[in-house]
Amino acid sequence: TKTYGNGEDFCVGGWAEYLGPDMTWHLDMVYKVLPSTDQNSEVYYNVGPRRRLRRYDIRKPQEGLIRIFGYRPWVWQQWAMLKLEEQLRFQQGNHHDFERFKIPLYVRDLWFE
Repeated sequence: TKTYGNGEDFCVGGWAEYLGPDMTWHLDMVYKVLPSTDQNSEVYYNVGPRRRLRRYDIRKPQEGLIRIFGYRPWVWQQWAMLKLEEQLRFQQGNHHDFERFKIPLYVRDLWFE
């Protein structure tokens, strides 16, 4: 895990994913790192429109890729992403609608193709 001069995992201007109120991960920029004012030494982050997120409320974009694609080769991940984009639809009720589509299962099947 890369840490920055302040000893934290995220820095101002870096990218992070945060869990939104719709329970999906959103990618945005970290624009403020706030050290804690109390004794617990917890650091808070402002990411996109969200304020005072704790470390476990955000993740690195690479973590999201690993959760979906695993540690498979980068070139294969790019190919799998293109195949996934061909399948997904933004149409409510469609079998391949992005909200209903089982992305991890589809990616796993691509690996064993």
